[in-house]
Amino acid sequence: MKTDTTDITAAMAHELETNHAIAQTHIKAAHHAIKEAVAAAEYLGQLIEKASRSKRLSVYQWVSEAAGIDGTTARAYKLAYTTGKQRHVASDRRCLIKLGVIQPQIKIGTAKVKAPPLSLTSKCNRAAEQITKHVETKRKVEDMSQGEKDAIKQQLEPLARLFMQVSK
Repeated sequence: MKTDTTDITAAMAHELETNHAIAQTHIKAAHHAIKEAVAAAEYLGQLIEKASRSKRLSVYQWVSEAAGIDGTTARAYKLAYTTGKQRHVASDRRCLIKLGVIQPQIKIGTAKVKAPPLSLTSKCNRAAEQITKHVETKRKVEDMSQGEKDAIKQQLEPLARLFMQVSK
């Protein structure tokens, strides 16, 4: 039984070592490719900047017609150039996203947890509390005119019917 465990451990170690070497090779290649892509983008941005001095308003249209580079891509190249004047473009997330080197992070919206609906008992308690509080503090029944009393009766009639049904 111990030989099986040592064979599995040795196989796992060999697999880890092999895949680590492959991963490191790909990481170095990707790093080199990003550096080359950023350098090319900065150079293109510099050329677009120079063209914008002579073309003024229509540089992106001219770049699109003359070189076949759409306006969005041309703006990304110019952003790489202006960013490169201040910091390393390869470390600027916004610039890398605009160039298409990395994908923008998709935000997963966290749904707000809705409170469960109030039970009928809670609603009745709340209504009774509010009505009683209003009658005790703001407008006493004795101070109401007959018209106000009739309006309140009309409003409370559905609750009275419900009370009668529940009481049966």
